[in-house]
Amino acid sequence: MNWYGTTTDAERVKLGGELIGIFTDLGVDMSNWEANTFAQMMNNFYDWRKDLSVWDTACLILNVDPETF
Repeated sequence: MNWYGTTTDAERVKLGGELIGIFTDLGVDMSNWEANTFAQMMNNFYDWRKDLSVWDTACLILNVDPETF
């Protein structure tokens, strides 16, 4: 999946919520995040680092090692 491209804002917010759930299940404290704010942060990072995957970008935002997960 690409973050931009054919995805809508609503789809990116939904994915933000799904990523929050995944990281929560993996033991990362996501209590301060909401789907829309996580999606907005993903947007901001994708403007800067389009070369990263969705997973790598999410891990960068949370300062966790993508290889660990």
